Parts: sequence; structure tokens; C-alpha cells
Amino acid sequence: VMMNVLVTGATGFIGRHLIKSLNMRGYKVFISNTKKANLKTVENLLVYNDIEFSYIFHLAAYTKGNSDGPYANEYYNNKVINDNIIRYWTTFQKQAKFICFGTTASYAEGVDMVEENYSLKEPEEKYRFYSLSKREMLKSLLRLESDCFRWVYLVPSTVYGPEFDM
Repeated sequence: VMMNVLVTGATGFIGRHLIKSLNMRGYKVFISNTKKANLKTVENLLVYNDIEFSYIFHLAAYTKGNSDGPYANEYYNNKVINDNIIRYWTTFQKQAKFICFGTTASYAEGVDMVEENYSLKEPEEKYRFYSLSKREMLKSLLRLESDCFRWVYLVPSTVYGPEFDM
């Protein structure tokens, strides 16, 4: 049985490698990026309403990386895309398992990077908006646990490898 998978952030470093791996394993992969099924609105994802997904990998993120400066838009843009993919999943793809990434930038400076410290204290200022949007996504997922939605929230400590672009 061929399983259908939706990958957001398909053109990013993790997304590109994930898609290669999923294709090698025989999954039928559909993507969301800025050109196809853009996460700025839930309606953009309705192009996939006739497909039943087994998994939704949410890797899309709007980030300025390690740049300096105020990035309130970073929070807003990430909040919008996170909320829209979660709304799409919980409204149209309830059977799918939702797999997404948090960030180690959510940890406050000087705390141990263990699960119970993830939202303890404020994150570093330069990562604040990105980090807070990731924390908000986790809060949304935790609220859905009682409704029997299946999800995984991963926090990789670092990501690099072939084709990594600094």
C-alpha cells in the first residue's frame, strides 16, 4: 500500500533530504512551499483535499538565522504558517500523524537542554521571535492531545550534512 506524505518546507535542507529518503522508501510525496500549497493561508492547502495523507512533516519556517535586529515579523510569519498547517491537519487530515521540528534556540541561555527546560525562561534575544513561535506550536499540539491527534515534536541539537549551505 502506497502511503501519501505531505512535506512543508520541501526546498529547505532537511526537507530536501527527507523527500529523497521518503521516495527511496516508496512513499508518494507531496510538497508545500512558497510556490505550491503556500502555508500563508489554509485555502492554499485545499489542492490536496482529495488525498489522504499518512504523515504530514512540517519543516517550513521563516527565519533570519543568526542575524541581528528586531524580527517581530519572524514571529508573526511563523505563527501564521504553523497555525495554518495545524488547522489543515486537524480539519482535513485527522488520520495523519503530524511530525514537526522545534529548535534548540528555544532554550534559555545557561539552562540544560532537557525537555522540561524547553520553555523555561526567555530564549536568547537574537532568537526570541523564532523561538517563541516554535514554543507556541508546541503549546498548540499539547492542547490537541486529548482529541487523539497523533504528533511528534522533534528538537534536533544540530543539523548538517551533504549539500549543507552555510
